[in-house]
Amino acid sequence: MAVIGAGAKGVAIAAKAAALNQHYGSNIEVTLIEKSDVGGNWSGHHGYTDGEQQICTPAERDVGFPYDHSFNEETSAHMQSEYSWMAYSVKKTDAIYSDWINRGSVRPSHREFSNYLKYVAKESGAKIERDCEVTGLSRTKNGKRWEVSVQQSPTSTSKLPTEFDGIVFTGPGPARDTFGGFRDTALFNADSFWSKRNTLRGLMRNRKNPIVIVGGGGAAAAIAAWLVSNGFHDDEIVFLAQQPTFYMRTGGFFENRVFDDEELWDKLGKREKDDFVSRITRSVVWESVADKLAEAKNITLSPGRATSITSHTLHGENYLEVKFNPASGGPPNSIEASIVIDAAGFDTWWFKKFLPSPWATWDDSKLADLAAKMDYNLRLPLRGYGNLHAPTVSQSVGPGFTSLMVLGRMADRILATYVAQ
Repeated sequence: MAVIGAGAKGVAIAAKAAALNQHYGSNIEVTLIEKSDVGGNWSGHHGYTDGEQQICTPAERDVGFPYDHSFNEETSAHMQSEYSWMAYSVKKTDAIYSDWINRGSVRPSHREFSNYLKYVAKESGAKIERDCEVTGLSRTKNGKRWEVSVQQSPTSTSKLPTEFDGIVFTGPGPARDTFGGFRDTALFNADSFWSKRNTLRGLMRNRKNPIVIVGGGGAAAAIAAWLVSNGFHDDEIVFLAQQPTFYMRTGGFFENRVFDDEELWDKLGKREKDDFVSRITRSVVWESVADKLAEAKNITLSPGRATSITSHTLHGENYLEVKFNPASGGPPNSIEASIVIDAAGFDTWWFKKFLPSPWATWDDSKLADLAAKMDYNLRLPLRGYGNLHAPTVSQSVGPGFTSLMVLGRMADRILATYVAQ
């Protein structure tokens, strides 16, 4: 099977496959296809983060969690002893495990989590196609397997030599584009912000208008937290978002149990499931980030939906004008900004371009209805096109599969398809 992306989900699947091959008699070959490096989106070297922020989930919710005996005890024990966060921490030579315990088992930084994923990938012997960007999927001549086309250089596109029984789509996808392709040096998104922070610093030295952040979820809050912690405590920061406040996640028992209680999840309707995932995973601001923002005196929230953006120059000073529809339903309004950061989230259906016709042309709403019919093994219900797994849009099956909360169970669900074969 091929997994597009060597992040947390991809590494969890590769590790569980290695454990199953050793202790359950399986013969599953997993190929991770990655355009940068293992755990690259967490490292701070490829956008998405500076690497210094704390990961939102506890370290114990690692690639094997919750260590169900879905197959047998030996497989679960192997995952715990070889690929768990504890195994990684103990095997490192700089006493990271004791230090982690002494500090109250704090959540690791994104960069440390990236290092952990690299460790698991190496220990499990994962096969990785690095520096490869997937450009297309096609069926083999007999219609039973998948072929994967990749681009390894600007002028080189080829098919991987392996034919695959299944494909897994992972990763957050590219940042959403609120402004329809508008480009300006003072406009950043939730990905590019992290790799262009020095550019932002330079632009703000001579500008007096506020920094406007479009969005009010986790990505937007993380960016604002970085700003107020890195010298931008005197610059006005305006959140332009639909909601009037941040929806916080505390990580308490009643929230966490939903991720582990599959019987409870099955009793919820589609709307309740979507609301939970939206409020507790995708649009959530963790309490530690919210506390940092609460201490800042230069942050305001302007409820509304951004609609367009234009650039202007007045008295030699460049600025951006963002037009928006107020949440109150009043007439359209606008705000002038020195910097605009489009942090409205990421395209969770980034992979739809790889789906067969007609699904590749469907809008997100129609695709969401399709995902609501996803099966136990996190496969999209595409008649005649089997074994396309999409855990990032699998909230109809379980809330934790879209995030880092139950990586081990997510891997179990997907791999069960191939163990049975």
